Amino acid sequence: MPTVRTILTLAAIEDLHLWSIDISHTHLNGKMDLDVYMEQPEGFMQGNSNELVCLLDKALYGAKTRQ
Repeated sequence: MPTVRTILTLAAIEDLHLWSIDISHTHLNGKMDLDVYMEQPEGFMQGNSNELVCLLDKALYGAKTRQ
């Protein structure tokens, strides 16, 4: 609560407008309906990075998954 009060106080002092969002994590780490491949993430290069890709085991944020 002290953090929320601080943010609200700073917003009032600076005459800022605050917006709130509700984020659902229902699809995060869910099972995928089909195989999804992606390029290797930066800093995780193994082998010839132009030829190797990663197969996702779980869904990433924003990907549609099985319910």
